[in-house]
Amino acid sequence: MSTGTLVPGPLPKIGRRELEQIPVPEATLTHKPVPHHVIVEALVETLSFRHLGVVNEFFQHLGKVRHGISPSHCLE
Repeated sequence: MSTGTLVPGPLPKIGRRELEQIPVPEATLTHKPVPHHVIVEALVETLSFRHLGVVNEFFQHLGKVRHGISPSHCLE
Protein backbone atom coordinates (compact mmCIF):
# COMPACT_ATOMS: atom_id res chain seq x y z
CA MET A 1 0.00 0.00 0.00
CA SER A 2 1.39 3.41 -0.93
CA THR A 3 0.85 6.68 0.89
CA GLY A 4 0.65 10.15 -0.58
CA THR A 5 0.18 13.78 0.27
CA LEU A 6 -3.11 15.45 -0.60
CA VAL A 7 -1.67 18.97 -0.50
CA PRO A 8 1.86 19.57 -1.79
CA GLY A 9 4.02 21.58 0.56
CA PRO A 10 3.06 23.83 3.43
CA LEU A 11 0.17 26.22 2.93
CA PRO A 12 0.41 29.87 3.98
CA LYS A 13 -1.47 30.76 7.13
CA ILE A 14 -4.18 33.42 6.82
CA GLY A 15 -6.08 35.43 9.41
CA ARG A 16 -9.78 35.87 10.03
CA ARG A 17 -9.96 38.94 7.74
CA GLU A 18 -8.61 36.91 4.84
CA LEU A 19 -10.99 34.10 5.76
CA GLU A 20 -13.89 36.54 5.28
CA GLN A 21 -12.71 37.21 1.71
CA ILE A 22 -13.02 33.59 0.56
CA PRO A 23 -15.91 33.38 -1.89
CA VAL A 24 -18.95 31.32 -0.90
CA PRO A 25 -20.71 29.19 -3.51
CA GLU A 26 -24.15 30.37 -4.56
CA ALA A 27 -27.11 28.97 -2.68
CA THR A 28 -29.53 26.62 -4.37
CA LEU A 29 -33.12 25.75 -3.53
CA THR A 30 -31.94 22.92 -1.29
CA HIS A 31 -28.53 24.08 -0.07
CA LYS A 32 -27.35 27.30 1.57
CA PRO A 33 -23.56 27.41 2.04
CA VAL A 34 -22.31 28.96 5.28
CA PRO A 35 -19.21 31.16 5.04
CA HIS A 36 -16.21 29.78 6.94
CA HIS A 37 -15.83 32.92 9.05
CA VAL A 38 -19.43 32.58 10.29
CA ILE A 39 -18.67 29.05 11.51
CA VAL A 40 -15.54 30.27 13.30
CA GLU A 41 -17.45 33.14 14.96
CA ALA A 42 -20.16 30.72 16.13
CA LEU A 43 -17.52 28.36 17.53
CA VAL A 44 -15.76 31.15 19.44
CA GLU A 45 -19.11 32.36 20.82
CA THR A 46 -20.09 28.84 21.88
CA LEU A 47 -16.76 28.33 23.63
CA SER A 48 -17.32 31.55 25.59
CA PHE A 49 -20.55 30.13 27.05
CA ARG A 50 -18.35 27.56 28.83
CA HIS A 51 -15.77 30.19 29.85
CA LEU A 52 -13.34 28.99 27.19
CA GLY A 53 -11.64 31.23 24.69
CA VAL A 54 -9.36 31.09 21.69
CA VAL A 55 -5.79 32.11 22.44
CA ASN A 56 -4.36 31.48 18.98
CA GLU A 57 -5.97 30.86 15.61
CA PHE A 58 -4.92 30.38 12.01
CA PHE A 59 -6.49 29.18 8.81
CA GLN A 60 -5.07 27.69 5.65
CA HIS A 61 -6.70 27.86 2.25
CA LEU A 62 -6.16 25.94 -0.94
CA GLY A 63 -9.60 25.34 -2.38
CA LYS A 64 -10.69 24.13 1.06
CA VAL A 65 -10.14 25.75 4.42
CA ARG A 66 -8.38 24.01 7.28
CA HIS A 67 -8.90 25.47 10.73
CA GLY A 68 -6.39 25.58 13.56
CA ILE A 69 -7.73 26.87 16.85
CA SER A 70 -6.12 26.69 20.29
CA PRO A 71 -8.71 27.21 23.05
CA SER A 72 -7.61 28.42 26.46
CA HIS A 73 -8.52 26.32 29.46
CA CYS A 74 -10.44 29.04 31.25
CA LEU A 75 -11.04 32.75 30.88
CA GLU A 76 -11.09 34.63 34.15
